Amino acid sequence: MTEYLFPVGFPLGQAFPLDSETSTTAPVAGVRVADVFHELSPGEYLIWLSAFSRHTAASLVGVSRDRGIEDAPIVIDALLGLGLLTTVNNDDDLLPKKLASLRLVAIGIGLGNSRGSVGDWTIGDSDLNPRAVVNIDVYSVWCQSYRRTIWDACEQIAQDDRQGPLSVAQNLVDNLPVLLGAACAFLDQAP
Repeated sequence: MTEYLFPVGFPLGQAFPLDSETSTTAPVAGVRVADVFHELSPGEYLIWLSAFSRHTAASLVGVSRDRGIEDAPIVIDALLGLGLLTTVNNDDDLLPKKLASLRLVAIGIGLGNSRGSVGDWTIGDSDLNPRAVVNIDVYSVWCQSYRRTIWDACEQIAQDDRQGPLSVAQNLVDNLPVLLGAACAFLDQAP
């Protein structure tokens, strides 16, 4: 029963003040969640970006400390409080409720499957280079969740495939590090 942390929101990058050549002002980083923009310090942003790969709270603290961020536990708690990080546990009875509060927004290009590998569905970049290979259920949620919650998409796919929505949801959660880490999608708050 492992609980993982994932980032919520779209990364906007760091911004230096326009007079940064003469100023010593530190840059700020931006993250957009739904219609709200959040400004983060460089350290906060680095921790948030690190969550795009699979991390527990303890491993994210460790990675952050390795990068020189000593107050990582405090920052992680603050990011959780702001809704910029979320916890997901495949074995938690509250997984449907958690996924009903999120949507998965596709930012890659769907490349589909191939005759030689019909079970593998590929998501690529704008040059049509593959970034991630997933199964049909994960690909279907990736395609459909932008307009509904992740849980709603899982329920719809489960009806089409005659399987339980929890099975589809757990499959997706197992593949979130692939989708997020390859910049094929980002998590956002559901409307």
